[in-house]
Parts: sequence; structure tokens; C-alpha cells
Amino acid sequence: MKKNIVWVCLGIIMAICLSACGPGGGGVDETPGGEVDPPDSTETYTVTAPGTWSMTADGAGSDTLVFSRTEDQLSWATYEFGAGNSGINYLIWSRVLLKFPVAEGDSWSESGGSNGYTIDSATVVEDTDAEVTVKAGTFTSCVVTKETFSVDPAYNDGAFISEYKKYFAPGVGLVKVVDTWHPGQVTTGELVEYVVHDPAPDDYFPMTTGDWWEFEWTTE
Repeated sequence: MKKNIVWVCLGIIMAICLSACGPGGGGVDETPGGEVDPPDSTETYTVTAPGTWSMTADGAGSDTLVFSRTEDQLSWATYEFGAGNSGINYLIWSRVLLKFPVAEGDSWSESGGSNGYTIDSATVVEDTDAEVTVKAGTFTSCVVTKETFSVDPAYNDGAFISEYKKYFAPGVGLVKVVDTWHPGQVTTGELVEYVVHDPAPDDYFPMTTGDWWEFEWTTE
């Protein structure tokens, strides 16, 4: 099943780029510089209200990401900068994270603009039964999605994430993200610790208030 989504990116939605970007629907560069230098950090994502993440980087500050879940899809709705400096930009770009029911081979596309450039993205469900090992443990029956981007290589002086790969574990949520940069570096986020309250066994993105996930981010 292939679906197309067209969006118009507004500055009030997000002020970040593919090298510091937000999910679906795209982003606007805040400080374009063409450097691949994401910080190594530990971040915690906590559900503070229904459908809402509060994100803290190394225990300091807070940004807010609001999700929307319908019977057809999981997407993000709004992003608000707080006093923190979270790396949520390495976690999401395409607005739609998952389509329901999840099925291997399903794909969808989105298109938008950032800093005067048109950015097209294509997401495909690569696997629905993957095994993933991270610091938090080994998870089975994971869904794997891959997002690839088409943009003028001059965008952000040539430094941007060209591919996002996400791993979702049933009953746990997002357990790993691998971002490949246009110059070749790779940023990896992996689940270190988490608490999820009474999730449905087939829920790939639990959102009960009080749930939290700690990620460790590194770039090589």
C-alpha cells in the first residue's frame, strides 16, 4: 500500500533541518552551518500527558513533542522548543511514523520545504519480525522502517541526514534509531532503560502517562 502526503512546512511547527530536523512535514533550518557535529548525549522521553513527550537532554531543560494517533496512523502533530537542547531532531523528520495496520512492504511519501529547498521523503516498512539488541536488552518481532530523503546536495552546505532507520518493539516502543548523514557519518540512538505501564502486546508506541524511555546517542 503506497500513500502520498503533501505538507507545507511552517516556522511555527519546527525550526530544525535534516541535520537538526523534526519528523514528517519537515523543518526549517535554525542555524544552518553544514557541519556534522551532533552531541553525544543521553536523553529521556517522558509521557507527561496523553500523546505528549517531554524530552530532556542529559537531565537539563525540556522540549515538547505532541503525537497524534488514529486508527490509520501514528504521526507527530506539534513541536515546541523549551529550555533544553534535546536531540529529537535525530529521532524524527517525516510526520508519519507508522501506518496501521503495520504490514511489511507498505510505503508512503511526503514532500515539503526547508530554507528554500524542496525535500522529498519516502518511508517503507522493511521488516515486521526483526530482532534488535540494544543496551536495554534484546527485543523480538520488531518493526523496522526506513526513511530516505531526496534534496539538493547543496542543502545545509551538504551536511544533512539522508536516511533514518527506526526499530519499534511491540509493547515497548522505539528501541533504536540509525541516522546516516550525507557525508557518511552515522548517528545512533539506542534504548538504555525504560518504564512502560501495562502496554498492549502489539502496541509499537505506548503512550501512557508516566511511561519513559532513556536513549543514548553517539555519532561515528
